Amino acid sequence: MKRVRPIALIPLFCFLVLLAVLYLNSETAYSSDVEVSFTVKDATPPAKITDLVVSVSGVNSVKLVWTAPGDDGFVGCATTYDVRYSLSFINDGSQWNDAIQAAGEPEPLPAGASQSFTISGLNAGTTYYFALKTSDEVPNWSDLSVIASGTTKTTGSGFDSYPVVIPTPAPTPIPVPQPVLPTPTPTPASTPKQTPVLITSLEPSQIAEPASTPDPTAGVSEPRPLPGRTGPEDSGGGIDLWMIILILAVFTMVLCGFIWFRRRTHFSGV
Repeated sequence: MKRVRPIALIPLFCFLVLLAVLYLNSETAYSSDVEVSFTVKDATPPAKITDLVVSVSGVNSVKLVWTAPGDDGFVGCATTYDVRYSLSFINDGSQWNDAIQAAGEPEPLPAGASQSFTISGLNAGTTYYFALKTSDEVPNWSDLSVIASGTTKTTGSGFDSYPVVIPTPAPTPIPVPQPVLPTPTPTPASTPKQTPVLITSLEPSQIAEPASTPDPTAGVSEPRPLPGRTGPEDSGGGIDLWMIILILAVFTMVLCGFIWFRRRTHFSGV
């Protein structure tokens, strides 16, 4: 029978040690924490401007006034205004794209603040239509504002004033106090009188034992951990997979030494 040389078992020993190292690394990776971060995208545009009007007009200029919207609806502060004017009525389509964009629009103020902007370089005695949109930092653009119109003066100096229509807030209804009626107190129902029962003596055998409360955990077995995998609450006890691999590696070394010793003894006897 062919003898097994001890040196032939060295690759097996190295393989078992490699398995133990890989398993310990997988345990470290398994218990590491993973951090996840995400960013919520802003999808709310500024509110539509509903009070755009021409306040005054001159020979070559008009002054617009409106109330600033917010960054998200009526909250916060927007980023940019886009003011445009045209000789014809402006809608949210081709006419908005064909309208002339004004230069030097003011920066938006916080929501609810009053703002104004003067457009110059207009023709005298001409009727113009004005509209604007608002954007935030994304940018999310608001709906087209209401359309304002005004006519520049023909000659002379100064400005023609236009009445500024400020929306009047709806009156707040005053609550009318309601009379508070006393709550009737319910009359407790009469309890029938109990007749006392006198017990003179009882034999021990006549006293009933109290019913035992069933154990809710009876019959429920504890979950078993996966073989080779130690959970966070398993702090000790039992043989883990890496211990088994190390034991096999040590056993392989002892077996190699034993075979080598027998072989040497055999050759020495011969």
